[in-house]
Parts: sequence; C-alpha cells; structure tokens
Amino acid sequence: MTPSDYTLYDRYSVNEVKKQPVGLSIIVPAYNEELRLPIMLDAAFAYLNSWAESNQNTYEIVVVDDGSTDGTADVVRKTVETHPDHLRLLRLHANAGKGAALKMGVRECLGDVILIADADGATDIRDLDRLLPALASSAVPVRGAPSAFAADGNGNGPSAGHAENIGEKLGMVVGSRAHLAKDSIAKREFYRTVLMKGFHFYVQVLVTRSVQDTQCGFKLFTRRAGKALFGTLHLYRWAFDTELIYLAEWLGVPIQEVSVNWHEVDGSKLIRNKLDVVTTSITMARDILCMRLSYLLGMWEFPSVAPHTTYGTESEL
Repeated sequence: MTPSDYTLYDRYSVNEVKKQPVGLSIIVPAYNEELRLPIMLDAAFAYLNSWAESNQNTYEIVVVDDGSTDGTADVVRKTVETHPDHLRLLRLHANAGKGAALKMGVRECLGDVILIADADGATDIRDLDRLLPALASSAVPVRGAPSAFAADGNGNGPSAGHAENIGEKLGMVVGSRAHLAKDSIAKREFYRTVLMKGFHFYVQVLVTRSVQDTQCGFKLFTRRAGKALFGTLHLYRWAFDTELIYLAEWLGVPIQEVSVNWHEVDGSKLIRNKLDVVTTSITMARDILCMRLSYLLGMWEFPSVAPHTTYGTESEL
C-alpha cells in the first residue's frame, strides 16, 4: 500500500502546518466503529491529557478508518475539530484489513514511542503505565548507536528529555491476557476452547514459544522498531500480529510481555457466530503457514534497520 491508497485529515493537511514529532503515537484501526470508538476516545483523552501534563510530554492519536461504510469517519472528523492538536484521521479508500490499517497509521505517525490499540477499548488505556517502564528497561540500541535512555525518577517511562533516545532504540512490549485464560476457558464453549488451544500450539510451532498471547491488540514499540516491522508487514488481516512477532524475534528486537486489564466488548467484527470461529481459525492458520513459507523460500524479504530514523511517511527501511 502507498499514500495514494488513503486520505489524511488533520491539522497538518488542513492548515499546511509543518509536522512536529511527539513523544507518543497511538494508532487505532477502525472499521464501522461509529458507536464504540467515541467511548474509547473519551477515555483515551482523559488519561492522555493527564499523562502528558505529568510527564511533560506530547502525544497524538491516529485513527485509521479501514474503509468503513458507517459514520466512523464523520465521528472522527468532528472530534478532530475539538482536539486538533492530538487527533488525526487517516482514511483508507477501501477496506484492506486491520494489519493494513495499522501499517499505514504507523507509516504516518510522528511518535518516538508507538502504541497500537483497538477501537473497542477492550484493554484499559491506563495500562500504558505498565508497558512504558517495560519498554524503557528492555529496549536496546541498534549496533553502534549511543545508549542514554532511562526511565524517569518515578519509573513512568519516557519523559520529554529522553523520548528521542528511546525512539532510536529497538524494543517491543506485548500486552497479554494470558493471566485471564483460566477464567475465560471456564465460560467459553468447548469447541472454542479446543480451537483456542489448537491455535496456540500452532503458533508455538510456527512462530514463537516466548510470547503467550500474540493476538492482544495492545502493543508498544519504539519508533525504530515499529516502523521497521510494520514497514515490512505482508499479512493484512487477522494474523498480522504473528508476523510482527516473528520478524521482531528475527531482528533481535527485545520483546516483553506484560499483563493488561481486558474485558469483552460487544460488537466484534471478527466473530459473529459459531461458523466465524471455525472459518477465522482456518484462515489465520493458512496465513501463518504462508507467511513462514514465504520467508523461508525467500519470497518475502526480512526487514533491516536503517542507520537513522525519520518521522512521518519517509521510509526507515
């Protein structure tokens, strides 16, 4: 995908203002989310305004409308007008998949640290407080790059004076719901439990044994890691998370897994009935196998890390 596949609506495109780096970018993919997205954004602004003030930092939320057919884009445009300094809308011209939406959002984002989060708000945005220190403590410099980043005195992760350094490092933190598995199994239908365990075994064989929950939609990256990984992404539908983790491990990006608060939210676009559970599982298994074979046979190229990073749409590969 290229910039010709989407349209931006933000203060930079409307007022032709020069783009400015920020400390944190949050990328929110959205498909037909006119009802759930406003609730998520209200909670995000309430938390992030306090976070930015206490940490003397800056942030942006980039909502990527993945070709919605409802009023999602209109909802975001109206919110941009009331939050012009913190909200941007990127609208894909056609539905391309969650992975594609995130890829374009990461391409356009301006943050030193990049968080991806779902539009339904299933993961508590305040759990960013858990992921930031984990990223600060685990991110590593690229070969030959200086290492000067440390968490602030309160252990809250990037502060204004250190954000640039963390962006230049390699690091990834995965939000995890693994600690909730026991309770969810007790409430879930038997066939869904069987499919879930089968999928986890499949992922362990083909992708990773180190990450328990590859599919949680709450993940944090340094700018350098995020742009390199998403810039290479080929899986655009529901299995894209597995490709990100596979590539991160191949690149040697440190991956931390941190428990997050998560709850089910009505209105899933992935599972609507029992048949969807089966067909989605088969589709994801197929995509993961194709991904592994494509890299193994040299059909897809692995990512590389550039000597320096850039902001916005300039490539880092």
